[in-house]
Amino acid sequence: MQNLYASPVAAKNRVYVLGREGTCVVLRQGSKLEVLATNALDERTDASMVLAGKDVFIRGQTHLYRIAED
Repeated sequence: MQNLYASPVAAKNRVYVLGREGTCVVLRQGSKLEVLATNALDERTDASMVLAGKDVFIRGQTHLYRIAED
């Protein structure tokens, strides 16, 4: 992940860092760096992620993504 524009967000001991190329790195919150997951979208992203309840919203260049827990 090279280009960061959006602000990182945190919830449930995790920090979400979204890069401009559409890759999101999930880190465990703490004194030691631990990458929990890396996820990628098929488009660029310039806006910060929004956490609302159990949902995550990500605005890409052409789509609005909602990631929800069942």
